[in-house]
Amino acid sequence: PIMIGDRIMGSIAVESDKENGFTEGDERMLETLAVQAAIAIENANLFATNKKEIVERQNAEAALQYQAGKLIQLNNELEQHVLERTAEIEDTRKRLQLAADAAGLGIWEWDNVNGRLIWDAQMYRIYGVSPEKFGGKLENIYEYIIPEDQHIMSEAAYNIVVNLSTNYQIEYRILRKDGEICTLAQQGVAIFDEN
Repeated sequence: PIMIGDRIMGSIAVESDKENGFTEGDERMLETLAVQAAIAIENANLFATNKKEIVERQNAEAALQYQAGKLIQLNNELEQHVLERTAEIEDTRKRLQLAADAAGLGIWEWDNVNGRLIWDAQMYRIYGVSPEKFGGKLENIYEYIIPEDQHIMSEAAYNIVVNLSTNYQIEYRILRKDGEICTLAQQGVAIFDEN
């Protein structure tokens, strides 16, 4: 038999037309031939297995390189898209600011959760106060609103916070630090989050 360890891989059969036609030397030679055939078969199997693994590894590496290339390409396209959108947003912001400045409009945001007012530069000009001197909170506006009109701001804030009103329009007067009284028209949209 041709054996590798305890496993039979095949057999070598030799026939003779003579009785006792093989000597002990012939048998040893056939046993040696069987061992060498087993080694050759095992090496051929290992070679085939290794070759298959190498091809599979090369295919996997090629697929990974392809995917990496695609990811790099997609990332570059995304970065380019972000740059383009950022430029568009900046252009829109500049146009909006130009229009707001030309119309004398101030733009602001009230962060009710943190109690902050965020003003653009025009809001400070309208109120005649510097960012350093304005407290940045809703209650700081009351320092400028004429006492008879303070209820207008309070009612609008109440309707937003308690009644969850989303749109409002109010008109009230302020007394600037330079003594000028200004009538302001305010229009806003409230946006609510989970807080």
